[in-house]
Amino acid sequence: MAFSEYGVDGMRTVSFGTVWLGILAWAGVVHAKDINACRLVLPPVVYAVSGTEVNLYFENLILTPPGRVWIFDVTCAKGSQQVERWTWIPRDADAGDLPLSLEVRDADDKVVANGKTTIRVAIAGAGAGRPLRLLCIGDSLTHASVYTAELMKSCAGKDQPQLTLIGTHHPPSAAPGNVHEGYGGWTFQSFLEKYTNTPVPGDHGNRSSPFVFGSPQGPVFDVPRYVKESCDGVPPDYVTILLGANDLAGIVMNPKSTDLDESIGRVLGNADRLIAGWRTAAPKAKIGLVTMFPPTNQDGFGANYGSSRLKYWPFRKAQHRLVEMMIARYANRADDGLYVIPAYGMLDTAHAFPSTSQPANARTTEKVTRIVNALHPGSGYGQIADAIFGWLKCMAD
Repeated sequence: MAFSEYGVDGMRTVSFGTVWLGILAWAGVVHAKDINACRLVLPPVVYAVSGTEVNLYFENLILTPPGRVWIFDVTCAKGSQQVERWTWIPRDADAGDLPLSLEVRDADDKVVANGKTTIRVAIAGAGAGRPLRLLCIGDSLTHASVYTAELMKSCAGKDQPQLTLIGTHHPPSAAPGNVHEGYGGWTFQSFLEKYTNTPVPGDHGNRSSPFVFGSPQGPVFDVPRYVKESCDGVPPDYVTILLGANDLAGIVMNPKSTDLDESIGRVLGNADRLIAGWRTAAPKAKIGLVTMFPPTNQDGFGANYGSSRLKYWPFRKAQHRLVEMMIARYANRADDGLYVIPAYGMLDTAHAFPSTSQPANARTTEKVTRIVNALHPGSGYGQIADAIFGWLKCMAD
């Protein structure tokens, strides 16, 4: 698939009747005829819960190079449109489905893309007192044990489900009960195939997948055995899968990966196998695929990866295509117990990642703020938790 190079930079906000428009102006005008589309991708459903902020960040929903922006026009009976996002804190009275539409326009005020989604709101007390067994599968984003800790906090209190996290991985820094199956550097394929006869305790790079077991015929992907041996034979009620970052990094770093759709298709083939394994072992469990979110900018990649092939824009293009293909493949499959949790649109990438203040260059004392981590958010972990929490509450409502 070819990716267009387009966009604008700079912005101001004006009001138009009862609808707020983020008016985005720049020095060199880009017109609708100059592009095919801005690649708007909205999820069918955004899950929310009374009392918790829900957001849609506009630049996360389109594919646009850094510093190039558009005119965004949200139509929704609730919430507020701000320059960079639509935001809302629903209440119990708002429970149910709320339609939201978004138009994207060029500098000539011509519509270049439009889409619709549903904001699904659960009451604050949805699932109160019910046991809720949750398994979180992921890479370093889960290994960090931060969004799982936030989920534990969100589910504390008498009006909340009785959350039990399950898993075999309990990092030393994690609080009691904060367990999962998250391992830094892992991919979908890692969970299907990673196996060693000589694991090193505490070394997640030199251990087997918790779902792969030795046999006389060789390593076997066997989720039912995992449930039997590691979950006391009781499947989880919910499974979330937050993977893709390392898959995408591998694609970007590989000079032979010239066909992005083909490469991502292989990734999703592995996702299919992981989902199928869990569907066999836990036929009644609800499975939520948490979409990979965009990185912030090149500064984080420069801080972590120098001047290697792993840079912001190639990764951002691959991340956006992964989201497009995941939504096309897995959305609207509630009858199969499969859901897309659209964290990609709900994370404040401009402010969620670790940053530092440093001199702009060696010959000035003027300081600038630079992102220092490309893919691991700071406060953004809380927004990942909010996205998953909203899904859990909507499932329980």
